[in-house]
Amino acid sequence: MRWYVNRAGETTGPFEEREVAELIAGGMADADVRDEQGGAWMSLDKSPFRRLLKTAERSESFGYALVAAPASFGILVFAYGAFAGSSSGTEYVILGAYLAAIVLTTVLAVVEARQLGMGERDKGISPQGWTIFHLLGWAVAYPVYLHARSKFGRQKLIVWA
Repeated sequence: MRWYVNRAGETTGPFEEREVAELIAGGMADADVRDEQGGAWMSLDKSPFRRLLKTAERSESFGYALVAAPASFGILVFAYGAFAGSSSGTEYVILGAYLAAIVLTTVLAVVEARQLGMGERDKGISPQGWTIFHLLGWAVAYPVYLHARSKFGRQKLIVWA
């Protein structure tokens, strides 16, 4: 059986069941589906694909880690500064924490981008592209990635001002 998928008002398809399962595995959890015979639209959690949603939900942990990493390093730098004061070497600890946050968020973003298939099915940035983008311009790449992952069914973790 073939299926149509509706996400955010945009209908695509028809897809084979295997293809819908791949979309769900890639993080699509907020869509409605209907069979090609013209049945009623139903949310994924009420569809024959509901068993696949639990697997997709687990993968949001990368997103939470992406948000928590810079915040955690910021808290560590603040705590270190509070206890160390202006002692010699403080700037190296702050620089080290900053670089560690960049490397950690880059690794998490690249691993997740591979899992989501970024750069394969669309014209988006590939995992290798995200690596370069993060390392060269983290202050821009990090929020852009947090937004871009939502196009692959992940939770939107950034609100644009």
